[in-house]
Amino acid sequence: MSIRSSQREVGMADETNVLREPRPVMRPGAAADLLLSAYGECGIDVRELGGERDRNFMLRLVSGGCVVLKISNSAESRAVLEMENAAMAHVARVDPELPIPHVCDALDGEKIVSFCADDGRTHMARLITVVPGQHLQGSTISADLASRIGQCCARIQVALQGFFHPAAGRTHDWDVRECGSLAVRSALITDGDRKRLVVRAFDRIKPALSQLPALPAHIQHNDVTLTNILTSDDQISGLIDFGDIQHTAAVCDLAASLTSVLRSVHHQSWNQIVCVAAGFIDGYQRVRPMEPAEAVVIGELLIARLLTTVMISAKRSLDHGENVDYIEQYDDASWALLEQLMAIEPGAMQQLWARLCGTSRVSQQLPDVAARRAKSMGGRSHRSPMPNH
Repeated sequence: MSIRSSQREVGMADETNVLREPRPVMRPGAAADLLLSAYGECGIDVRELGGERDRNFMLRLVSGGCVVLKISNSAESRAVLEMENAAMAHVARVDPELPIPHVCDALDGEKIVSFCADDGRTHMARLITVVPGQHLQGSTISADLASRIGQCCARIQVALQGFFHPAAGRTHDWDVRECGSLAVRSALITDGDRKRLVVRAFDRIKPALSQLPALPAHIQHNDVTLTNILTSDDQISGLIDFGDIQHTAAVCDLAASLTSVLRSVHHQSWNQIVCVAAGFIDGYQRVRPMEPAEAVVIGELLIARLLTTVMISAKRSLDHGENVDYIEQYDDASWALLEQLMAIEPGAMQQLWARLCGTSRVSQQLPDVAARRAKSMGGRSHRSPMPNH
């Protein structure tokens, strides 16, 4: 394993390849060697953590404390990693009480180390501090805890609303706005009933996706999920993993978080699911009130997020069989919740979320922004020329 100058620019990679490229190949011993050579720290008790596209190691330092060595996928771009680092630094400045990790400097003062791994591929590594707590994945979320998660989701949104980075315009498979592009993967679903379900679902969400360009948007964490939310003594103690950060609608970020919460209670009664959803929305709106137009689409975006999950899983489980347990961990709950949501007619779905969000006079149909603008401007949807005086 050879370390290359961290000053060397690693060019912008094709973001669509990040989920297709195999995860980095690295032994725990090699991780400890990299920690020593690049950061001057001696690590013991090296433990590999789960990961979708990266390779992550938890190391206990001889000097005290623990760190995570994050080895990025070879298809990842340097600009994206720099954006993640900058976002964490920005949040730490504007909301220092929000518990997030920070990136440590290497011996050369850089925050990203490029190196050639044993498999011959070039990867980038970062050393990240450990936030205390246990993740919530696998837990059944109560309405009270859902409220705190909703607050956390809104709080990171507010913290990031003044942040900008040129790499934020990227897209990737987890981008709900691009969910429709995954429809071709329905051919991978072998169960006939499920295949028919996803075909109907992809058709159903089209009107909601078309409304997203008109909704509030800025750079979002985009993965405030139970895997990335840490708790200690029943309180949220940390938010980690900025790996899906991008510029998107705030309601897309909300949908990713809420979907994760509702999956945890998919086996309970529908009334209990609604109760947990209400708790999340209440907590969220204590920090960031939603607009009526966001409430109109949130139910359909939950369906879109679930479709994204099962479509990504169907493809990646075929391509990366060695990581199938991690890839398919959400499948059963995602399918169950998708079936429940698809059983609700779109009009009833809008009424449900209008009630939960406390919005009023929400149309029974998805609003056509261009048509409403044209009507308010006397039938014109374009700007009239200024009169000559």
